[in-house]
Amino acid sequence: MALPQPFERTRTRTMQHTNGNGVVEAAQPLTAGQIMEQVLIKGDLKNLSEAERARYYTRVCESVGLNPLTRPLEYITLNGKLTLYARKDCTDQLRKIHGISVEEITIEELGEIYVFVGKFRDKTGRTDVARGAVSIGGLKGEALANAIMKGETKCKRRGTLSIAGLGLLDESEIEDVAPKRKSSSAAKKDGTNDLFNEISAHIEHASNTETLEALRDSYAQELADMPLRWAIMLSQQFEHRWIDLGGAADECPYPAMEDQG
Repeated sequence: MALPQPFERTRTRTMQHTNGNGVVEAAQPLTAGQIMEQVLIKGDLKNLSEAERARYYTRVCESVGLNPLTRPLEYITLNGKLTLYARKDCTDQLRKIHGISVEEITIEELGEIYVFVGKFRDKTGRTDVARGAVSIGGLKGEALANAIMKGETKCKRRGTLSIAGLGLLDESEIEDVAPKRKSSSAAKKDGTNDLFNEISAHIEHASNTETLEALRDSYAQELADMPLRWAIMLSQQFEHRWIDLGGAADECPYPAMEDQG
């Protein structure tokens, strides 16, 4: 699958490095080849512009016959990488496109884990096997019933993605691998809460300095009311992203604040 164009320009890394003489050198630009490697090999889309992401999204959908207008895929940041996962509409479309049927589902009980094993077949006669596991420890009644249904759903969707050749996570798996939102007490301890995470995500995904500047203005009151530690972390992330997008450090509208301890 071809990459969206253009990829001629370079992007700037946020990190600096020290050379053999102990001198901190300026950040090096990301070349087109490095961006291609991050997208195709590492599955990281964060260095693409919004327009490039849109083209990449469309090409991924077209490659497997999905209708991009129905938003079958969604973005998520996992382990610092911006990637795509499959929504329910994705697997529904794939089942219809490839004539995928579930021939059999069995349940294996491993202690407090239920493992659903499904056998799948497409319209060409090709078969595949997939599993979906859920923990049922301490569950009963409606909670147990919901866990069982979730396990069956995981199995069906994983099998559909596998036999269709689309190696993405399904949305039924996202809550198991995505970072959990912290309770208010935990947030006070480590310096993050839902608002912090929301602003941080906007900073990370900003595609230009104009967007960042508008972001700073729109959250001005919230940033002013935040605990100092949270504001410091966001200001440092903001300045790094500003420089990453080509802005001059001395023109940053929200420069990094120093932690006075």
